[in-house]
Amino acid sequence: MLIFSGPSSAVTAKLLMDGLDGTEVGDTGFFYFNVTIGGNERIPIADFSIAGLPDINGSPDGRLVFSLGDVGTAVGDAATSGNYLIELVAIHGWVGGENCGYGYEYGYDYGYGYGYESNYNYAPYLGYGYGYPFIDYGCSYGYGYDYGYEYGYDYGYGYGYDYGYGYGYESPDSQYTKLAYKITVNTTGATVGTYNAVGNINTGASGKPHFATSATSFTLVGTSPPIVANASASRDTILNDNGRPRAPGTNVAVLSANVTDDSGVSSVTINLTHIGGSAAQPMACVGDDRWEVTTNAVMGVNLTNQLVISATDNAGNCNDSVAITLTVLRRGDVYRDNIIGVDDAFYVLDYLDDPDAAIEPPSVLVGDVVDRYGHPEGDGVVDMIDALYLMECTIGAKDAP
Repeated sequence: MLIFSGPSSAVTAKLLMDGLDGTEVGDTGFFYFNVTIGGNERIPIADFSIAGLPDINGSPDGRLVFSLGDVGTAVGDAATSGNYLIELVAIHGWVGGENCGYGYEYGYDYGYGYGYESNYNYAPYLGYGYGYPFIDYGCSYGYGYDYGYEYGYDYGYGYGYDYGYGYGYESPDSQYTKLAYKITVNTTGATVGTYNAVGNINTGASGKPHFATSATSFTLVGTSPPIVANASASRDTILNDNGRPRAPGTNVAVLSANVTDDSGVSSVTINLTHIGGSAAQPMACVGDDRWEVTTNAVMGVNLTNQLVISATDNAGNCNDSVAITLTVLRRGDVYRDNIIGVDDAFYVLDYLDDPDAAIEPPSVLVGDVVDRYGHPEGDGVVDMIDALYLMECTIGAKDAP
């Protein structure tokens, strides 16, 4: 058992997880566990524990436990527990308890030590009570008996009885205890995900069983790329966009896919260069792992385009193996030669003259370029008005449809 002292009336513990956050499973990371105990505090220390870690060798059910005796009390001392290396990297003001007290009722197991004879007013503040030594932080006249017993009794008799300690009259502000541990972790066997770790100073006493840190989160990431599934377009065929109004929705498509990853999805983009867009057009998450973007097309006309999705997770792993197919047609090009000309106008006229002729009916999506009132959105049919508009386009009298 150890007794600690320090300059403030507080016992604090802190976890610093930055060195572990973002570590790939299978790699090694580290974190710090810092303990500071103020000058007016006296607490027994049973051990330290850290919960909320991965369930791996050394931390079953996510709980790592170690004691000061396991590691040692000199900077550089270390201990191994499964996948963990626990190293003491800083220490200040450590005081060891003495197993020496006098009388059962005053802490026979470990002893108070009365401390009213021959005390020193300087470090290490050794006191002698009935010839039994104890460590006493600052008791110039040896009032360990008066103040030691009262402290143990008022603040939990179990502290004095079970563990015992000397308690002096003075506690100089320069005295406090600090321990800093660097804990290196081999994450082999861990599960990818976000963890919330909590550290504890465990006293073993019923009155105040532990002092805890606040919860500190960290994420372990995987080496596998995101999974991209159910990639699709709301319309697999759209009209080219040249600025002239179209029937609503005929020149745009919603491109979407489900993207999942154990370590979290960082970004999803799609390459729209084939249809005149960005090489890395961001897609937005709209919920339930579904990512989407709405696009038109100014290039890739009369082609079936493969638009590749790139999904990246929080570890930087990327999946670019999935593409969405999108066909772009030129409006008015019913003859399908990628030119607006007399062939398109005559194709419509031939069909209207003999609907039973052995030619494919002109596509309404492509051939409906205007309504009878001249509105560019069309009217849902391919007729003589459309053929006339296409003929006028060949002589420059009308804009390209």
